[in-house]
Order: sequence, then structure tokens, then C-alpha cells
Amino acid sequence: MSECPVSRSYFGSPQQMNSLTARGDSPSSVWVVRADSDEQADRFKARGYTGIGWMALSSLQSPDQIWKKLKMEYPKEGSAVFGQLRSFRFAMHEGDYVLTPSADRNFLHYGRIVGPCESSVSTDEESIRNHRKVEWENDPLLRSTLSQSLSRTLKSESTVFRVKQVDEFLQAVKASDSPQAAEDDGS
Repeated sequence: MSECPVSRSYFGSPQQMNSLTARGDSPSSVWVVRADSDEQADRFKARGYTGIGWMALSSLQSPDQIWKKLKMEYPKEGSAVFGQLRSFRFAMHEGDYVLTPSADRNFLHYGRIVGPCESSVSTDEESIRNHRKVEWENDPLLRSTLSQSLSRTLKSESTVFRVKQVDEFLQAVKASDSPQAAEDDGS
């Protein structure tokens, strides 16, 4: 695997780049990453990563190259895909939280990003070419315990997006780690 490149020239002025970094650098940023209609959740957790596809783009070295290829080959969906790739490769950072809905959608696996973006060209990960290492928590969050606002946000079908309800997420994590939550589960 090779590290995904970061091209500061794409983001324009240093102020624009600093703005993007400031939003993504916070250790309390929370992201959702889903792949193949959430069918990859168990694979992500078992292998200690999260990832997205777009294998034809994983070898490209700059956001400008990615954008040009998307405009040429996927003109109708290019901007949405570009935004998701840009978020995954350039805005997510080590220390951020990541959520991945389970296949049955009743649970959310969550963990902390612990590595940079990497690109893989191996056939082992044939559909997931852009990776980030994640330390996943053992127990997932039960979706029904989340606030209505956070639950609605998580219904988005986007592959990659930032969760705005950071405090609500952190409260849910804290509650799931409490002794009372374990007693309620019968543990």
C-alpha cells in the first residue's frame, strides 16, 4: 500500500487549506463511511480499517487528476464522488471517529482512525482501494439509543460524510461504555 498524496495546491490559498484542516483535525470529528450498502462493515472491523472504492482513481496523485478523470468518465456523478473522495483522502485525520453501519442497520460499529489514507492495488481488496486504519470498539452502538437528530443524519445514503452532532455521538459512546448500559444489556 502507498500513502494517499495530499496536494495543498488544490485547496487554493493557505487560508482555505487551514480552514479545511481545522475542521478535520479536531480529535472529535465524526465521520460515516459505508460501502456496498453496508455489507462491508464486518470486513472493515475484522481487518482493522475503513475504506472506499473507486479503484480507477486510487492511483491518481492529486485532487486535480481525480477531478479531471471523474469529469471525463463520470460526468453526472463526478462532483458527489469527488466530494466523498476528497473527504476520505484529505479531510479525515488520525484521531477522528468513524462510524460504519452494520448490514442489518440496527447497529453502528465505531472506532478511531489511527493511520493515514493508503491506496491499495492488491486483488485482496479488489473493491476497496482507499483505506484508513481504524481501532474499532468491540461493542457497536445500538441505533435505537441515539437521539432522533443523530439517527436522521445517519440515514444518509452518502458513502462518506461528516456527522455534525459530535456531542450527541460522544454522549452515546459514553453511555454505551457505562456500567448501567452493561446492566441494561444483561451483561
